[in-house]
Amino acid sequence: MNVVIPLRPRPVYQTLHATLDSIREHTDYQVVIIGADPKYKGVKHIPTRERRPQKFTGQEAALRIAATTDWISDPFIYSNDDILWTQPATPIRWALGNLRDDTRTNEYGRRKHRTADILDRLGLPTGDYESHTPLPVTKAGILEALLYCGDGGNIRSLYGNLTGTPDRIAPDVKIRRPTDGIPTGEWLSVAHHRLIPEHMR
Repeated sequence: MNVVIPLRPRPVYQTLHATLDSIREHTDYQVVIIGADPKYKGVKHIPTRERRPQKFTGQEAALRIAATTDWISDPFIYSNDDILWTQPATPIRWALGNLRDDTRTNEYGRRKHRTADILDRLGLPTGDYESHTPLPVTKAGILEALLYCGDGGNIRSLYGNLTGTPDRIAPDVKIRRPTDGIPTGEWLSVAHHRLIPEHMR
């Protein structure tokens, strides 16, 4: 099975080396990077034409490529360059709760509420799948979710609510500051490479 990691152009992918090492150590999955080429050996790479894709639209474009590329497995695992495996594990459908529970007024919070509006119009649940964990997806499900991204929705939450119910509802595993504790479980994510636990660097 493939792990698909969309990348945006930027000078240094500070966490990607640890992410790739963790996947190699704990899984048999084959990684495919879509977007910028960080020159990592042993990783399949699909370039994109966009030189400066935005955070959300770049990921959507990468997932469309993954869903329409014959040699990428179906299903595949949608992940990111800051999601690390901490032990052997099979990705599950991990939700954080409800999209409307996010009270942030920044673009992330606004986008979650726009996603909830889309799902309300479709008569679907509004689960928050924006967890920093790998998400198993099917190609057909991703292509269906992409139909609604033009309204400003989050692809992970659109996919999750269009295709079923979560396997687990639990807090996010993202470490955002040095005072945050290290989550126990299968995955963790970090806001900066300096927050990667010492034994994983």
